[in-house]
Amino acid sequence: MADWFAELVDEACAQVLARQEIRENLADVDDDRDTVDKITGMTGEALGSGQLLELHAASANAVTRLDGEREMMLRELLPRQSRAIADAENKIRRLDRQRQPAAARTETGWRGSRESSAPPRPTSRRHGRPSPRPPRRMASSGMR
Repeated sequence: MADWFAELVDEACAQVLARQEIRENLADVDDDRDTVDKITGMTGEALGSGQLLELHAASANAVTRLDGEREMMLRELLPRQSRAIADAENKIRRLDRQRQPAAARTETGWRGSRESSAPPRPTSRRHGRPSPRPPRRMASSGMR
């Protein structure tokens, strides 16, 4: 299965490199450009010396800044849609907190602050509030 894929990739590369304008563009590229070998060498050296973050800090900051700008533009252009996304993310966070395993809940106590080994009262499905207590049964008086 890998043979036909390798052949397909080789054929596609050959077709791309056969174009004259591609070959001219490749010839115009500077010698100090970032290549796979150069980046691998820089990364390997940086891992040993702890400078990897310093090498890519400017690029990472630029990407973070662009992401922030893009998000702000989307919020301005599509306010309702961006609000819906934020609401969905908040709902997912709430559901994740509700699905925490029992061991994690007992570490913080039920409902976050109260330390108790007793489980909380069941909640109604509709409103998420504690269910009302069932009505007490009255002793039958014999009258029907």
